Amino acid sequence: TLQAWAAETFSDIANRGAENPSLAWRGMNPFPPLTRNGDLQLIKAVPVTEKRSLTVSWPILFESEEARILWVESKPYIYVAYVLGHEGPGSVYSILKRRGMIDGVLAGISRDDDNFAMLRVSFGLTTEGLGHLDEIVETLYAAIQSIRQKGIPDYIFEECRDMREVRWRFQSKEPSLDIALAMVELIQRGYGPDSLASGRFLLADPGEGRSIRAVVDALIAQLTPQRSQYTALSPTFAPEARSKERWYGTQYSLASVTQDMLQRWLRPRELPEYKLPTRNPFIPKDFSLKNRMAPAEDLLEALAVPPVLVQDGPRVRAFFKPDRVFGRPKATVRLFLWLPSATVNDDAVPSRLWLLSLTDRLTEQFYDASFAGLIFDIANTVEGLALEFVGYSDKLVSFVEAVLQRIRDFKGPTESEFGRAMDVVRREQSSFDKQQPFTYAAYMARLTFLAPEYSIDFLRAQAKQVTVEQVVNFGNKFGSSRQQFYAQALLHGNFDKGDLAQVQRAFDSMPFGPLPREQLTRVRLAQLPAGRDSVVVAEGPNADQVNHALWVNFFSEPDPKANVLCELLCSLIQDPFFTDIRTDKQLGYIVLSQADRFGLVARLGLLVQSSVKTPDLLLEAVDDFLGRFRSMLVSMPREQLSSYKIALVERIVKTDERLDEESNRWWQEIALFQYSWRRRDEEARFVTSIDKDALLAYFDRFIGQGSGERRRLVAAVFAQGNSAAMARMNSQSEARGAIVVSDPQNYCSELPKWPLVDRSPNDSL
Repeated sequence: TLQAWAAETFSDIANRGAENPSLAWRGMNPFPPLTRNGDLQLIKAVPVTEKRSLTVSWPILFESEEARILWVESKPYIYVAYVLGHEGPGSVYSILKRRGMIDGVLAGISRDDDNFAMLRVSFGLTTEGLGHLDEIVETLYAAIQSIRQKGIPDYIFEECRDMREVRWRFQSKEPSLDIALAMVELIQRGYGPDSLASGRFLLADPGEGRSIRAVVDALIAQLTPQRSQYTALSPTFAPEARSKERWYGTQYSLASVTQDMLQRWLRPRELPEYKLPTRNPFIPKDFSLKNRMAPAEDLLEALAVPPVLVQDGPRVRAFFKPDRVFGRPKATVRLFLWLPSATVNDDAVPSRLWLLSLTDRLTEQFYDASFAGLIFDIANTVEGLALEFVGYSDKLVSFVEAVLQRIRDFKGPTESEFGRAMDVVRREQSSFDKQQPFTYAAYMARLTFLAPEYSIDFLRAQAKQVTVEQVVNFGNKFGSSRQQFYAQALLHGNFDKGDLAQVQRAFDSMPFGPLPREQLTRVRLAQLPAGRDSVVVAEGPNADQVNHALWVNFFSEPDPKANVLCELLCSLIQDPFFTDIRTDKQLGYIVLSQADRFGLVARLGLLVQSSVKTPDLLLEAVDDFLGRFRSMLVSMPREQLSSYKIALVERIVKTDERLDEESNRWWQEIALFQYSWRRRDEEARFVTSIDKDALLAYFDRFIGQGSGERRRLVAAVFAQGNSAAMARMNSQSEARGAIVVSDPQNYCSELPKWPLVDRSPNDSL
């Protein structure tokens, strides 16, 4: 069929026997080393955000089609990138991090074209590292020299090949379109029918009497100082950046690599502390399935079976579901620790610094685990600490035990770890002002209707005063029986009861005391005034930004059915809203509508970002659209509404295609204390019962102009230099009876909050 389609589509194109135009460039270096007066040059560019990095790139040229195919199929860069980008003890990353110069490393291919590829090593720089760029490059070349002399051990070749094969065998399902596009690219790169599906993953043997070691050694031989390009990024380069790149206007300057520096890179000092990666203890070996798979006719029923409550004490509530659907030797463990509401403000910045310091240390200790497909993620939120462990089940339980032990025993950051963490926090806070206006509008809206929520001013003030001792004190909570937490957990996947018991013992080893449910930090939704708009008008923090943003939010009252009505209404609004505002009137280049939920309260959001109209005029256009949309809804044929309902039902009941999709679905119920295990079926049934009258009633109550039940929040962000337009919007809003909010957080604190409607795990069984 595909061949017939191709013939039908392209048969009229004459075959003139033309050569591939890319062949004319074969053997030519498209990125030769940048030189001036015979000296290599370092490019020092100024980024838009608070980014600091140093990148060393080598062009790898394909002199023939055979050389290109060898590169594509055997992928020698995988082995080289693995050793240069390794983050374990004794690595380049570890050495330079201990010197205080870098906070990250990334090695791999940045471009891979018909005639060449670009191999690069990129370092995230500290402020100290900015003053030692030459030393960082010398350390990199010292490691490359050591690799040339010692050679990459056989076990590294084996482990790289083994893990690529494991990922190929047990890959998760991908969208069909993504697979098709990937295969088109593979065909263009020379893969045949036998390797199309596996070509992205597997590392082929070079064949024809050549060893992969010889191919890799030949690649390493090309990684020399004279062949490389050197690029550094930092905002601090701005005063000396007198040149401007022609396409994007990026400011930059050039710094010469002196002959003394070049000689040190060519003959770097020995690096005795450098060590190649040792054998990886986390490589999975056992891929057996621990649970009997459901028959094909019972898969949907097996997906619908909720997790079982296996522990429900004052400290921990845990759920367990063995996989009987996907048949992959993978599993996930999720844990959330709720913190006491009494310390939520005190913990804001210390908790972030503790987390950054912890992950800084764990990254080096468990880099081998990440290579072996064991991933952990630790995130701090206003409510507490979220931990997620995902990977091959063979070593996952012992991995969870090891990480939890490290968390319990972590005594807080050293001075250098604290300094690196503070540097990250300062850059995060500085980059806040560079974000898009629509993101800033969403932030202002959150301050107005959610509590607790940290403002950027609060975080910046706390960061100026935070000490190492405060961070250590926060970390000590995880090893103290006097500290109170409440935890919920989910174990899902290729686990059996023995694994469950082992993970539960790991949870129990954390010595915290029970935290009463009423003392948990819980984000609450403010009850915005009914019948009156709440309007927040703000000036964007970025002086270089010319765009404005308008974020209009409509909230319902708590009602499970309101969420479904709002979602269906949003699907009806989405296309005409975009067509009217973006296509027809061309009022903004970012135009979107979305429906989401906060517990039982539904929100419809309409967003416009524009460089041609200020938010007050955008709001007039949005109101005009909504007035016309109601008329569209009234005249909408029943068949058209039915098609939207069918599409929504299909979206709601869409079958989980991967283990992580099912895990996310169950975890959302657990984390929100809802446990609506049959939510999809219940909401899908309700969609089928919705008629036009119900939608109109919802629209008239919560969205329509003049409704006494409408709770609307308008967040307007103006580009700087529009104070007159801001004042006009404020005065017009007041004239219409709206509440103009000058202090969003104070306004939110004075509003009543919608009650939390928690459920029992057994309510929907």
